[in-house]
Amino acid sequence: MKFEERFEALCDIAMVDGHAHSLRPLDSEVTGSILRIAFSESQERGILEGHLLDSLSYRDFLRNVLEVVLEDEECRIDSLCEEMESFYLTKRAEIGPARLAERLLTRANISRFLIDDGYGGDSQTMLSLDELSAVVKRPVHRVLRIETELEDLLGEVGTIQSVVEGFQERIDADSSIRALKTIAAYRGGLELQTVTEAEARDELDFLKWRNRGGSSSVRLEGTKMHHYLLGEAFAIAREKQLSVQVHCGFGDSDLVLDRANPTKMTTVFKDSRYEGVDFVLLHCFPYVKEAAYLTSVFSSVHLDLSLAPIMVAPAISGIYREALSVAPLSKIMAGTDGHSFPEAYFYGALSSRKGLAHALACLEEEGYLSEKEGSLYSNRILFENSRELYGI
Repeated sequence: MKFEERFEALCDIAMVDGHAHSLRPLDSEVTGSILRIAFSESQERGILEGHLLDSLSYRDFLRNVLEVVLEDEECRIDSLCEEMESFYLTKRAEIGPARLAERLLTRANISRFLIDDGYGGDSQTMLSLDELSAVVKRPVHRVLRIETELEDLLGEVGTIQSVVEGFQERIDADSSIRALKTIAAYRGGLELQTVTEAEARDELDFLKWRNRGGSSSVRLEGTKMHHYLLGEAFAIAREKQLSVQVHCGFGDSDLVLDRANPTKMTTVFKDSRYEGVDFVLLHCFPYVKEAAYLTSVFSSVHLDLSLAPIMVAPAISGIYREALSVAPLSKIMAGTDGHSFPEAYFYGALSSRKGLAHALACLEEEGYLSEKEGSLYSNRILFENSRELYGI
C-alpha cells in the first residue's frame, strides 16, 4: 500500500494516546510565546523567542493547524512565511477556544488518553482529569507520577515505611490509575542502585536533621532513598498489576541526556523482584535502537514513541522505521506527549500517523510486510497494544 493510502487508513483508526498531560483551561491567554512552550523542551528565552520559529517541526505544526482553522477559506499558507504564527493566533481567537478544541480533537481521532497529571503545576494552571474528560469528551485514565507522590508523602510523614504504606494507600484509593510513571531519567539518571531500607532510613533521618526548623519539602534526585523508594513502587506495581512508564531519552530541560539511556535500566529488567511488571519506555529518542533492542530481549519491556512526533517531526518516519526493524510489533505503542493546548494533541497524533504510514509503506514495498500485515499492525500500534497492556 502506498503512503497516501496507508496514511488515510491510519487516520480512520481511533488511536489510544498512551502518554500525554492535561490542558490549560480553554479560556487561558494564548500568545506566541505561551503556545511555544508545548513545542519545545527548552526553557531558554533565546530559544523560545529567537529560534523556535525556525524549527521545521514548529513550522510544520503551524501549516497543518492553519489548514484546520481555515477549512474552506482561501489562503496560501506558504505565502505567510514569518507571519504564520501571528496569523494563526488571530484566526484562533476568531474561532473561539471551545470550537477550536472540538475541531482539533475531531481531526486527532484519539479514542482515549492516558494522562500523567504530575506535570504542569497546580489546579489553577491545568485542568483536573474530570475537567479534561469533559473538554475532550473521551475517556481519560490516570498515570500516577511516582516521584511527585513520594515527595508529597515525604513532606507529610516521618518514616520510610509510612511513605511506602501511604503510596500504596493512594493507589488503592484511586481506581482511575492505569499505570505508574518514573521521571528518574532527569532526577539523577536511569542507572538505579540496589539500596537497603536501612540506607534509605539513614538518608531520611539526615534530611530531617538538616532541615529541622525549616522546610519539610524533599526533592528526589537520584539518591539512595530515591532509588529505594522507586524499588518499592515497582514492587507495588507488580502486586497491583500496574504497568510502569519510564521516561527515557529527551523530554526535559533538567536531564543530562546520556543518563537517560534506557539500557541503564537493564539490571532492573533482570531483577526477579519485578518479574511480571510491564515497563513502558517513553519517548526514547535519540535512543530508539536501544529501546527497541530491550523490547526484543525482555518480555516485560515495551516502547511508546511519544514526544518525538511533536519535537522532531521530520525524523519521525525514520524513528518508526528503526523501532519496527528491531522491536516486536506487538511491543510498540503510540502517544503524543501533548500538553497545555489541544494543538499539541492534534499535531502529535497527525505526525505519529504520518511517520508510521511512511515506515509501514516502505516496509511493505521492500517485502518485509504484506499489505494485510501492514493493516494488522497499524491497528495494533495505534490501538490494540495499548488497550491490552493498560486494560482499557
